[in-house]
Amino acid sequence: MGQACSCTESLRKAGLQTYSFPFDWIGENRLPERAEYIRSGFAGWFEKQDWQFLCDKPGHRFHVYLNRKTGFTYNHDFPLELDFEAGYPIVAAKYARRVARLDAALKFARRALAVFTEVPLQDDFTPDALLAEVPRTITARYPDTAIDLLYVHRGESRQPVRRTIGEHVTVLSFDYKSKKPGALDYEVDRKLLARAIHREAGLTFRAFCARLRANFGKHRP
Repeated sequence: MGQACSCTESLRKAGLQTYSFPFDWIGENRLPERAEYIRSGFAGWFEKQDWQFLCDKPGHRFHVYLNRKTGFTYNHDFPLELDFEAGYPIVAAKYARRVARLDAALKFARRALAVFTEVPLQDDFTPDALLAEVPRTITARYPDTAIDLLYVHRGESRQPVRRTIGEHVTVLSFDYKSKKPGALDYEVDRKLLARAIHREAGLTFRAFCARLRANFGKHRP
């Protein structure tokens, strides 16, 4: 679920994701707002009149655009060789496929793990009360799917510190910023991040199985 492309890149490196979903390659905006877009079925989130050109980055293959309505920035979608009129229908169709893919995955899954990784340069931690609401917000649209949330927060130590908020939210805090010489402020150590997420995904799955066994145990005749 973001906050930027480093999340999906780390999930792919950990072998936990194959296909792209709506939030994978966009930036900005906080997690509760993203959950609300899922709950609403992404209603009105990609209207043509809401776009604003931001810039072209040196050496970058895409125009950077801002969606003024949602606050999301798009760094990886609008090709330099196309103007907005030509590029928008292509990008809109791509994101419609990603929305449909996410909808199908959540509609037919028994359980799902949502992962959100903070961008290292931003100090924008989501309060616990709002984090606790995220699984409930998504479940409001997909009541038959158990939703767990892994929220990755940049801490001070390279050693991950784990804590839980209720049954469905886990916060993992550690310093995953890239230490390579010349690394930009927003760059992450993808190998370190992927390893931590992979381990946590396994723990979350085992916890879910334990809850499932306990639930069935209560209802045995």
